Amino acid sequence: MKTGYISDDLMVIYRVPDESDKVPELNYKKTWSSNCYTVFYCKKGKCCVQNGANTINVSNNQLVIIDAHNAFGYQFESDDFEYIYIQVAPTYFSHIKDDRNFLRAFEHIKPKHSLIKCTGENQIFKHFFESLIECSKLHLGQSHIFPRVFSIISQLAIYFDKNFPNDTITSDSVPIQIIKFINRNYLNNITYEIITDKFFVSKPVINNILKKYTGYTLREYVENLRLKDAKIMLETKDAKKVAELCGYKTYSTFFRAYRRFYGVNPSEDIVEKSNKNWPTRL
Repeated sequence: MKTGYISDDLMVIYRVPDESDKVPELNYKKTWSSNCYTVFYCKKGKCCVQNGANTINVSNNQLVIIDAHNAFGYQFESDDFEYIYIQVAPTYFSHIKDDRNFLRAFEHIKPKHSLIKCTGENQIFKHFFESLIECSKLHLGQSHIFPRVFSIISQLAIYFDKNFPNDTITSDSVPIQIIKFINRNYLNNITYEIITDKFFVSKPVINNILKKYTGYTLREYVENLRLKDAKIMLETKDAKKVAELCGYKTYSTFFRAYRRFYGVNPSEDIVEKSNKNWPTRL
């Protein structure tokens, strides 16, 4: 079985083996596919992914990122596999109205950074890919695909900026550095004191920066980021586990924040999603 979503600058392909798989190859411009960033997630099976001159072994719950200038190819060891991959053209990033510089993070990917195991502190990738796979199975359209791709790209940008800071440009202005610092660490306990000690700015200055660039206070902005992640993760995970993954120390704190932000509590939202009518398949 093969399902796909394609726009001018985004392609999402989901695949499992199927004897009835007679779907022709999806048509798209070769120039587009050779000038893109590929995020390949292996849910099941073992395969070799070719990243230019480098061969990367990928298996269950692992993802690999390939930059725009390297050839992309892959081959599974057996017919028992399940995978999904995203290809993003550079123009995709121009549509994102966000302070995080996604394109910069992708441009600094190196072969040694490519493979990510979606376990431990990186299991958030697994949750987002599982959600994207469910959308692909149901042949859902842009309104469902885009938010999930955005969350994956967002987490990858944060991952690279956090784990390989010396490989990225650091000449941003102080306000942008502060915003990016929050974006990288919003799952942790961020306080004004932590930001002040790191950037040598006062609390009023921090407030002015956040109001100017985000429209929120520090607490509101961090909560906004956490709860946007939480809403997607609730589609596949228990609410208490989601609260933990999104940085809340107690479920009651998460419950109140979610209800305040979305107008319903997490369990009501889960029931609503399970009862909703899915759009007609494409």
